[in-house]
Amino acid sequence: MNLCGGRASVENSVYTTKISKFLKDLPHRNEISHFLILLNDQDFEKACPLFPSLRYRILHFNDFPGKLEVKRFSDVEFLEHKIEDSPQPKQLYIKLPKEKLFIDIKNYEYRLLTSKMNEIINIFMDLGAIKIETAYFRENTENIEISGGVNVNINHIDVGTDNSYINNNTAVNYTKEMIEFPVRDNFELDVFKLYKNYYLPKMNEWQNIITRRVDGENQTINYMFTNKENKKLRRKLVEKLKCLNISVCYNYEECVDVMKSFNVTFNEIKAENIFYSQEEKDAKKKKKQAEEYENAYICWVPNWLSNYFVVSL
Repeated sequence: MNLCGGRASVENSVYTTKISKFLKDLPHRNEISHFLILLNDQDFEKACPLFPSLRYRILHFNDFPGKLEVKRFSDVEFLEHKIEDSPQPKQLYIKLPKEKLFIDIKNYEYRLLTSKMNEIINIFMDLGAIKIETAYFRENTENIEISGGVNVNINHIDVGTDNSYINNNTAVNYTKEMIEFPVRDNFELDVFKLYKNYYLPKMNEWQNIITRRVDGENQTINYMFTNKENKKLRRKLVEKLKCLNISVCYNYEECVDVMKSFNVTFNEIKAENIFYSQEEKDAKKKKKQAEEYENAYICWVPNWLSNYFVVSL
């Protein structure tokens, strides 16, 4: 008995749904961290033939975990990607991968987390969310106590927030938000719009949410996100850069182990209203218009005339 052959045939016969295949085929991006330092001309070139330039010392004596570019400050307008705010010489920048924007590295962890949270919110909206309730948890070592709440209405979208900070040695920052959208009858889910998302191909948890929504037609989903980003700079590298008078302020712990829960309610969905391409959606629309035109024509033709056509035939 060929057990290996039997096992292969079973694996090949496993049924893969259309949404699973779509998610599997999403383009996978393996981008490395991209750093940037701007130097004045006197730092970019050798100040003395006997001593290496600052540019040389930065590039050859600092082990960056990714790609490092050292550019002339005078050439800043010719850079491939923009720098947020006013560019400064001798400051360490890092590029946000999705936005293709260089920012001060001190803001990187928070901005990356915000970028990811914006994307998952957009995914929920594409899936037909009518209410998104979120709760944000983060340990806070500061001993403060603040409480407050606000409710606003922006273009018929209700947003509510409720903040509280606990005054303990290991305080917890806790924030609640709620976003509501109008209910849509006969909701149509355009799966092909999910193709534009940057982080989705790497986020298996997000793909599972989409699969449950599409294949299971789920109308409620609960999800807990925990931020587990790797540290971008080692302490030793930061100290070496500071010795070269490079401005570096990097707080990795600020966004580590941040947790955010999502409780999402969706529009009711039907399998015939799920589309994987614009062409598929347009074809259904044309077919529906043709059926409506045919029904309208049949209603317009008098009974005696329709009987005439039947007799003639």
